[in-house]
Amino acid sequence: MSRVIIITASMVVLLFACSLTSKKSDKPYFEGKITYDYDFQIKDTTPKTKFFKTLYPTKSVLTFKDGNSLEEYKGGESVYDLYIVNQNRFYTKRGASDTLFWFDCGGPGEEILSMTVNSNNEKINGIKCDELSIIYKKKVVTYWYNQDTFKINPDWFKRLTYTNRDITSKKIGAVCLKVKVEYPDYVLMQTATSISKEKINAEVLEVPKNAILVKDQ
Repeated sequence: MSRVIIITASMVVLLFACSLTSKKSDKPYFEGKITYDYDFQIKDTTPKTKFFKTLYPTKSVLTFKDGNSLEEYKGGESVYDLYIVNQNRFYTKRGASDTLFWFDCGGPGEEILSMTVNSNNEKINGIKCDELSIIYKKKVVTYWYNQDTFKINPDWFKRLTYTNRDITSKKIGAVCLKVKVEYPDYVLMQTATSISKEKINAEVLEVPKNAILVKDQ
């Protein structure tokens, strides 16, 4: 589940940065929690597409601090995904087991065919958002974001090549408020429904001491 989400929705997630103007650089980086609703739209009724729908959650809560993120899911296959910046690793918990599956995020990303930016394209929770649309060979991914309100440091993701975040970070510069991933047979959307700027205890964004670590193949 998490590997699918990371590939398609880029962890909603979520988490991009870019070079900003000197005025914007004085603003603090975003720290806090965002709740998202998921919407899975099927374009065909094949068993494969129906099965994919069971893998995705209906809701998630993202906890974010200094580029580290914990996304906890309601429904779907995974319980949570954890990304740790200084390790450049994703950790995924599935089911009730203490096992965490991890993989390194320094691998090659998918080839990007084109990128397009549109300003003030849509309002999410009353917040004006710019839009970045990326065309790949087999999908189109669109992100909505606001650099002024949800700023992120681009250096946090310069090694995260697996989901092309090192590239998209140069265009976005914020935690995303909405992500749409469109395939020929289905569409996945993740939309922020509530946002809380708050101090996060760094211990929340660490691998649990009792975790059994297994490399995800």
